[in-house]
Amino acid sequence: MTKPTSIFHLSSERQFAVLFLVALFILLAVLTSRGQQQPGYSQFMWDQLVINPGYAGTTESWSARLFYRNQWSGFEGAPQTQHISIQTPLSNRQFGAGLHMTHDQLGISEQFSATASAAYHLKMRFARLSFGLNGEYAVQRMNWSTLHPTDEGDAELPFADASVSSPNFGFGLYLHSPKYYVGLAIPKLLESDLDYSGSESLGTADYSLRRHYFLTAGYAYTINPNLILKPGLMTRYVHGAPVQVDVNVSALINKKIWIGGGYRFGDSAQLMVQYHLTPYLAVGYAYDFTLTRIQNHFGSHEVFVGWDMQRKRDGYDHPRYF
Repeated sequence: MTKPTSIFHLSSERQFAVLFLVALFILLAVLTSRGQQQPGYSQFMWDQLVINPGYAGTTESWSARLFYRNQWSGFEGAPQTQHISIQTPLSNRQFGAGLHMTHDQLGISEQFSATASAAYHLKMRFARLSFGLNGEYAVQRMNWSTLHPTDEGDAELPFADASVSSPNFGFGLYLHSPKYYVGLAIPKLLESDLDYSGSESLGTADYSLRRHYFLTAGYAYTINPNLILKPGLMTRYVHGAPVQVDVNVSALINKKIWIGGGYRFGDSAQLMVQYHLTPYLAVGYAYDFTLTRIQNHFGSHEVFVGWDMQRKRDGYDHPRYF
């Protein structure tokens, strides 16, 4: 009688295919079908802490990431996002901890959030499975005073700025090896309606927060020692909005420079480049070509800076793949 074969006895390619299909099935099962409210990045593969707490501590040492995104550049009131994160493994990589802060602005709406994450990393034969939890404190602000209505005496128009806070928490699973990763996360579990009616000028104005689901996956394929090919995927879903799918592929050349492109279905195409000043310090840039009706007028710019503390042990002379 043939002994059943464990998934972790399969090759890396087959492990990745099986685990990706399992994660996709789980994601579809939990979707029971408001707009997208979680900030999005074209270079998401370089810092998944913002969407998956299971990513905390998956770096080899202390690391920090900085993002700046200017969407639809030149369009008044267009989204702008700044994001910084720091993370580290703990207890010989058995645990991980991370902290990230995000500032997101769209027109008169502004949000600042701070999120702490913790993860437990279960070591398996060919991979590690991380279980992560996070806690977030966010402040939503409506800057009504920046508006200049033609009829400033209209009692129905708000005139005073207002803000409201919203704590939240989330969880995520992140399976990773030197060759691949598969992540499944809900970074904000709680759904709520934020009521701005504390200001007499706002009446019954409110803002609805909706739960987001994320599925990510990536694989690093070694063509030769100086050329690594890395396809990636991110799928995002929030109730009441279309499923958003990002696919990309990039190539690492001579362990120094990543060059790649991506496609966000129904929205935009991206070109990306990242250069490693050292094995521990990298800078990156992405440009999004909008494919909607404003494609002839506005594109999006995204800048990335990543730093990884040099490890004490010898033998690390290449950049991170994920």
